[in-house]
Amino acid sequence: MYKIILSGILFFATVTSLRSQERKDFNYYNTLTYNQYLARDWNQLLKTGRESLHLGYDSYYIRMRLGIALYSKNKYMLAEKQFRKATGYDSNHPAPKEYLHYAMILTNRQKEADTFYPLEKEPKIKFVNNIYLESGIKASDGTAATRNIYYGLFSLRHGFSKRVTYFQAFEYLVRDYVNETSGTPYAGHPEDLLQTRQYEYYGALEILAGHGFYITPAFHTQRITMEGYYWNNFVLSLELSQHAGITNIYARASYSRIDQEYQYQGSLGLTIYPLANLNFYIDNLAILQYESGGYHPAIKQKIGGKVLKKTWLEGWYSYGDLRYFNEQNAFVVFNTPNTIHNRIGGGIIQGMGKHTLYLQVIREYKEDNPTGKDFSHLDFIIGVNFNLQ
Repeated sequence: MYKIILSGILFFATVTSLRSQERKDFNYYNTLTYNQYLARDWNQLLKTGRESLHLGYDSYYIRMRLGIALYSKNKYMLAEKQFRKATGYDSNHPAPKEYLHYAMILTNRQKEADTFYPLEKEPKIKFVNNIYLESGIKASDGTAATRNIYYGLFSLRHGFSKRVTYFQAFEYLVRDYVNETSGTPYAGHPEDLLQTRQYEYYGALEILAGHGFYITPAFHTQRITMEGYYWNNFVLSLELSQHAGITNIYARASYSRIDQEYQYQGSLGLTIYPLANLNFYIDNLAILQYESGGYHPAIKQKIGGKVLKKTWLEGWYSYGDLRYFNEQNAFVVFNTPNTIHNRIGGGIIQGMGKHTLYLQVIREYKEDNPTGKDFSHLDFIIGVNFNLQ
């Protein structure tokens, strides 16, 4: 009986000792994440670190190791949260701030990097950050009065301060129309074409108002001339955007007068980055426009991703009966009375060192005003951005 009791006591003591050795306390997680960090075992480190946080074991070093693991796996947007938490434990340590700086650079957020986590006390501000050139043609299918459209664009982005930049663009556009009063063309006599010429200016002031929060007021003016007559259009617009985690939510509102008609337009968009970087993104946009003819809703969806080291592909589709509306915070203004039913397009974004080449092809399905004829434009666009930073 004595031997049985003694054996039981020894067994219980042994089990208790083994359980105490396997006890997962702060020291356990701190040591294990450190060893996984040294071994560069990022997947296991993420699993262990998240388990540690779930149990309430948190520290500067656990946050830093989690952040470095995510950063090493190119999940820059998720790494930001960990590095910011690390600064809460030690606000004077330069390591998390340096990682935050580069994480923002790699997700195209230069202003935030220079404002909140600068590598220099006073980052250099260039008055001209980049130059953008674009040209395009909208080739008509020839079934309606509206024919080909040609344009060229020149733009500059200026740095005013760490938080403020100004973007301005100058555009010249020529639009061909059939002179329907000249009668039906016949053999040897081409169509009688009229032209409108547009001189356009766009300006947008981008203000970094907080972590990931931007305020961008903008305006667009057009001066149109045709056969000795001229008239002016304008659009006033405002965009608010907030970056949070792997998403960016934005809202736009605009007021315009185009061809003597007034329009109000609002839109709400959400961009999602499933990989926590710029290698894959999905953008969803809902638009609601009002003019004298009533309300006109529309949607636009875009998907893009990195396919080669410096090459991205994009595709998008928009649907909705719209005319006299604008896109991209009034950067693009559709000022013809023709109704756009839907648009489908694709493009290539090609990195060339510090510079970037853009190629786009878009098919627009429209309804001619006032005849009601269906027709289409096939757009070919090329643009080059010269980065001077």
